[in-house]
Amino acid sequence: MAKSWLGEEYEQDTPRKVLRSKNVLSLALADHLTLALTKQGQLLGCGAHELLQIGGGAGVKQLNELTPLVADKHIVQVAVGSRHALLVDRDSRVFSWGFGGDFLRGGGQLGHGDRQACAEPRQISFLQDYGAQIREVSCGHAHSVFLTEEGAVLSCGAGEYGRLGTGSTLDAHLPLPLDALAEHDVAQVSAGHDHTLALTAEGRVFAWGRNQSGQLGQRDSVLDMYSMEDLPREID
Repeated sequence: MAKSWLGEEYEQDTPRKVLRSKNVLSLALADHLTLALTKQGQLLGCGAHELLQIGGGAGVKQLNELTPLVADKHIVQVAVGSRHALLVDRDSRVFSWGFGGDFLRGGGQLGHGDRQACAEPRQISFLQDYGAQIREVSCGHAHSVFLTEEGAVLSCGAGEYGRLGTGSTLDAHLPLPLDALAEHDVAQVSAGHDHTLALTAEGRVFAWGRNQSGQLGQRDSVLDMYSMEDLPREID
């Protein structure tokens, strides 16, 4: 739903131009949230902010039009989940914001060592201390995945269903390396709601996490509400 100039809500059932500029480089969408990255490295956002997922500060509740965010950083990539978001700047620094989890549902997807929410982008200092140069990030519903320049993969967040790929279902509040992929040069990662896929430079695909609907592509899996893989497994 959107609001007209009269203040009434309506549904936009046909395409409508929202930006006159031709400088938009990429888009990232999630539940009730839209982010746009420009060629100049500027981030624009609109949508709901009840879980701080826009990153516009604690005083913002909702943005009804694309609004500049994070003015002091040159951004090269952005990823968004239903409750949190990540960005990478041109110095390979990673920042996160949004909902950090809670005791009942788990969390740690912001990577700051706790489950605290962040109203504005905050650097994940652990990645810099770890010595990882991040080239790509991806957000699930309650987990985050990081791909380094060397082709290594790290993850953090809720561990339920094995979605972190660490061989455990425990939460990780700081990014953990996926040792099972250490021998592979990973070229791309993509996180779903509670599962993740990784594509290697050789064209091989590995999947892990929840598999109740067969989303991991394993033809020998027994599919039920408990089906999962807690370690990366190749889709053969």
